[in-house]
Amino acid sequence: MESFFIKPNQKVKICLHALNSMLTLLMPFLKGVHADQLGIGSEKDIGYVQCPNPGKPYTCGGTVIFRLERKVVNERS
Repeated sequence: MESFFIKPNQKVKICLHALNSMLTLLMPFLKGVHADQLGIGSEKDIGYVQCPNPGKPYTCGGTVIFRLERKVVNERS
């Protein structure tokens, strides 16, 4: 992966297990497959995936939705 990042200085906790479960979608998305082709959005370069939080009785519940946005980065020569 070349340009995958989580914005710094956020006051939210991100479960690394959620990131792991997204890899099957992140890798093709990073390689150029459109979000609408993957079924995670209605635009080419913006998709959404939901954290696999099982809820009660295992966790406090709640849902986290991750916005995945692909941006073109100019390569240096």
